[in-house]
Amino acid sequence: MKIAEQARLLAELTKENTQLKEYNKKLEERIERLEALLASKVDTKSSKKPVFTENYSLDRNKLGSKDSDRKPPRNPPGESRAKPKNISSVIRSRSFHRMLIAASAFTIASSPRGQL
Repeated sequence: MKIAEQARLLAELTKENTQLKEYNKKLEERIERLEALLASKVDTKSSKKPVFTENYSLDRNKLGSKDSDRKPPRNPPGESRAKPKNISSVIRSRSFHRMLIAASAFTIASSPRGQL
């Protein structure tokens, strides 16, 4: 290689190096701006302390006992919770009537041609 070619190559490389330094400086400035923008966005997205308009303290809202909130079990209409004392009350009870209806339906279904 001749000295003239080397000088021309050196000039080109120096020019390219200068351009790359300028480009690098612009990129670093852009990165700084984007980081600042990102930091400002993080501040706006951060959670804020809640403001309560009502008093939700435990002293104001004490829980009642669980027993008072419980409802008594329901009975089907016509049945009472008391146990029957004699057989006549069992016969009058609704469950006995259901048992009789089921037994008669079984008898009718199992008889030939639905006859008794």
